[in-house]
Amino acid sequence: MTPERWRQAAEAFEAALELKGDERSAFLAQLSSDDPALRSEVEALLAEDALQAQTPPGPIVGARSPEATLSIAVILTWKAKP
Repeated sequence: MTPERWRQAAEAFEAALELKGDERSAFLAQLSSDDPALRSEVEALLAEDALQAQTPPGPIVGARSPEATLSIAVILTWKAKP
């Protein structure tokens, strides 16, 4: 994934996190009509974020996919940069 694509995914993910219920659904529907692949990535990030919120701290084998965990880590690292 290119740096520009990561930026787009991170921004859309952050925007989606701020929304709940119907607002989030409408936002994702708009993403789907504009860029279905971006919607898929944002949905995967949202699902991983929800899983991490429900998962107790500590190593649990098989609790998270390495790809999704890496995606969240990269976005958080990107967000932390000034």
